[in-house]
Amino acid sequence: MAEGDWRVTLELGTPDEAEATAEELRKRLSTEVDVTHDEATVHLWCNTGPEARRALEKAEDVAATTIALDHWDDESQTWQPDSATSEEPEREEPSWEPADTTPWRVRAKLPTRRDAIALLDGAGLVGERRWRTITFDCIGAEEAAQVEDRIRQEAPLGTEIEAYVL
Repeated sequence: MAEGDWRVTLELGTPDEAEATAEELRKRLSTEVDVTHDEATVHLWCNTGPEARRALEKAEDVAATTIALDHWDDESQTWQPDSATSEEPEREEPSWEPADTTPWRVRAKLPTRRDAIALLDGAGLVGERRWRTITFDCIGAEEAAQVEDRIRQEAPLGTEIEAYVL
């Protein structure tokens, strides 16, 4: 089946309800999901089945109403309920959430200056050393945790490590 042919349909009571629900869903959903409304109906247009299922979950959080998930069938030229596509394999889709770009710093205070120099030379990490303290600037909590773990593996006992948001 071709990608790009999925929709979530919400049937609401009034056009005002549909407009308010559409506005709330635009705030909550990825820009990859198009949100439209007409009269008392809201449609969420998605590129893939997994993306449509995630949009359906968000829609259920926003509106207590009848919600349907369909895909376009090129052969019959009709919208088909999602249950007709249960054999579609689940694929990992890119995250809807933006990547964590929060700046972090990991600071390691080693027992000696020589230990600090050896850590920078041996661990393959890029950091800034001041006497026996090394700082590593990271982007996101995940990268900071990875650097912290690497320091714990390579540094001698007595090394003080802290990670914090800048």
